[in-house]
This record gives sequence, structure tokens and C-alpha cells, in this order.
Amino acid sequence: MVARYAWGRDYHNLMGKRLKKLHRRLREAGLQTWGGVDTAPILERTWAQAAGLGTIGKNTMLFAPGNASWMLLAVVFIDVEVPPDAPRLGDFCKTCTRCLDACPTDAFVGPRTLDSRRCIAYWTIENRGIAPRELRAGFGRWAFGCDICQEVCPHNHGPPPSDEDDLLPRNAWLDLDDLLASPDDDLMDRFLGTPLRRPGAAGLKRNAAIVLGNLGDDGAVDSLRTHGLIHSSPVVRAASVWSLKQLGATDQCPASDPDEMVLDEIRA
Repeated sequence: MVARYAWGRDYHNLMGKRLKKLHRRLREAGLQTWGGVDTAPILERTWAQAAGLGTIGKNTMLFAPGNASWMLLAVVFIDVEVPPDAPRLGDFCKTCTRCLDACPTDAFVGPRTLDSRRCIAYWTIENRGIAPRELRAGFGRWAFGCDICQEVCPHNHGPPPSDEDDLLPRNAWLDLDDLLASPDDDLMDRFLGTPLRRPGAAGLKRNAAIVLGNLGDDGAVDSLRTHGLIHSSPVVRAASVWSLKQLGATDQCPASDPDEMVLDEIRA
């Protein structure tokens, strides 16, 4: 499974081109501008809440009337003072804790506080290593990102249909065996222009190996042995060893490996 925002074209590109046009028009009008699409040290959701666009829920997502939390944000700063819109939502979470309770890795320290070190999205996209063993089973079928804390929210009855062809689902599901078997360069070429390039080929194969272990299908043993255990990245090899053990195929695990990370998994 893939987080919804990554189903189509990379939103950085889609929104970034339009943002550049907006910057140009504002500067032509005599304003100084700065900002971007999720690429600068800006906490977009906090600024959006201050501007009156919506409010932040217990799952740390921004909720706006009509869209709930299914949205993408960009920010433009200008050098003139503009009165903010009035807040559009109060504390609509009230006593609900569905998002906090549903997180399979217990990533929420409390309402509106997320520990990224336990977040599935962090480990499957941003981190280049391998998640602690106690978290991996919680990844379930998520091979890239996670939407659980949005999906269980009663305000998110369903994502509104996209009016952007570039965001229509093209990579909503991934063939895990194919991910492991594909040459790294081919994999990156295949996902050119999409968010799926973010973790790199090794990150995608690491994620595929962990999900194969979670699925419990011993038909994955051959793929893990043939492709995962021989990959040049120790992260992919370590994930493959862990998954083979999950599938009860410890006899397929190597007796040794030159990398300490893989040795740790073999010994565990």
C-alpha cells in the first residue's frame, strides 16, 4: 500500500510550477515574496491554521472545511501585513481518540504530538536505515508512507475526487516481488516524477522486504533469497533476513555477512 499523496505525480512539481507563476505576478505588483512547497524549514500547517484555513487535529494534520485533512499545502510569504481570516473551525476532535488509538506503532505521544521515530511514514520514506525490530510488524502492508490516522478520522468520510489528472492513482499498489527483482536504475526511471523516488531504490526494496515478511506468504521466500539477500545495500539484506525469519525460512538466511547490520539480524 502507498500513501494517497504519492499515487500520482510528485506534488512538489505540480504545485511548484503554479507557485512560481504566483511569485512572479506578486513581484510584478511590487511585492517581495518567499516560500515553497514542502521544501523549506516552514511548518505549513501551523501557518495555515494562523491564517484561518483550518485547524490542526489530534493526528497533527490540518483540517479544512470541505476537504477535511486530504489536502496539500504551499506557503507564500509577502512583505506587507495582511489581516488574517477568522478561524473557521474550533476544536472539532473533542473526546475522539480514534487516530491516536489506531496507530499501529504508537507514534502519538499524545493529542497533536507525534514522535517521528515511531512513525511508519518516517521509516518508509525519510530514514535510510532500517526500523527497530519492534516496529516492523506494525508496518503491515504499508510500503510507502501511511494514511491510517487520516483514514480512521470520522471527519474524513472519504477523500474528495481529485480534479487533477496528475494526482490520479497510478501507483496506489506496488508489486513487491517486482520491486525486489528490478535493477535499481530501472526502478528509479520507472518512478521518475513521482514521490516514490524519495527513499531511493534501496529504501523501496527494504520496504518491500519488510512488507513481504508481514504478509506471511511463504511464496515470497524465493524472491527474498534470490534478490533481497544479494543486494549491494546492507539495509536491503538486513530487511530480507528479518522477513525470512518472519516466514519461518531461517534455513535460507546466510551464515555470515560482511556488514554488522546484517549480522545483527542473522544473530537476532
